[in-house]
Formats: sequence, C-alpha cells, structure tokens
Amino acid sequence: MLQSHRSALLFAGLAVTLTTAVACTSSDAGPSCKAYTSSIDLKTPTVSFKNDVMPIFQQSCTFSSCHGGGTGKVTMVQGDPTKTRAALVGVAAPENPSMMIVAAGDPTNSWLMKKVDGDVCLFSGKCTTIDGKCDDTMPQGNELLDVGQRDVIRRWIAQGAADN
Repeated sequence: MLQSHRSALLFAGLAVTLTTAVACTSSDAGPSCKAYTSSIDLKTPTVSFKNDVMPIFQQSCTFSSCHGGGTGKVTMVQGDPTKTRAALVGVAAPENPSMMIVAAGDPTNSWLMKKVDGDVCLFSGKCTTIDGKCDDTMPQGNELLDVGQRDVIRRWIAQGAADN
C-alpha cells in the first residue's frame, strides 16, 4: 500500500514537471524554445470577435481564477465582448510593456499570441516580473489551445482585431 502511494506521488510529480516543460525547456545556454510560426492565410476566412473569438475566451480564459474574476493581470468580461476587446487591443502587456497584448493587424507582435502559442519563454529575463521570467503560457495548467483555435485568434488580430 505504501509503495503504491509513493508511486502515485512520483507519477503526479512527473506529470507536473512534463506539463511545465511543454512550451519551453531550458539548458545551460538559456531557453531553447523557438518562435511559433504559422503559414495560414490570415485574410480568409473572415473572423468575428463576438462569434468566433469570444467563445474561445469564454471556454478557456474567463474563469474566476484566471481572467474572469478580476484576479488576472487582464480582466475579460464574461458575456461582454466590447469590454473584453477593450481590455486587450492597444493595451501594453503587463509582463512586457514593450508589446501590446493585441497589436491590431500584427499577430506576430501581439503578446497574446506569444502566450497562447507557448513561445513567450523567448522573452525570459525581459519581463517586468521580479524574477524577469514570463514563461507562463495560456491557458495556464493546461495544454496549449489547439492550433485551430489559436489560428482563429491569429486571424482576428491580423484582420484588424475589430469589435465585430
């Protein structure tokens, strides 16, 4: 019985370690993650913030423990796309004020895409946190959003991040 309990704890610790290492791994030379690249057509199909992007945020981001209860660095308002968009577009990223959370028309330079693509670890040492680290991906504690969902967000940003 004691042996099975130890095995379960060991397995749980390993799972946490592997989950943490999904987006970035470190070596003596520093971060070894690479920038995510996408080769999709960003102009089509047209993406609606209210109909396409908000459902992804509501499913993955607006929990009270994340961005829905006022506890996160950016608050998304469940059921209010206009206020949620206003909290994202043209607003400096709290962890990395040199970037906008969403730079309308420019997903490559949008902090949100760095967070959801899992390549924010490229900025380690450049963030405003006490330790300079900014390698938390979103959603936290989960695997990255699937590529299709990330590409919806990417298209919305590329298409001007409209309030539509």
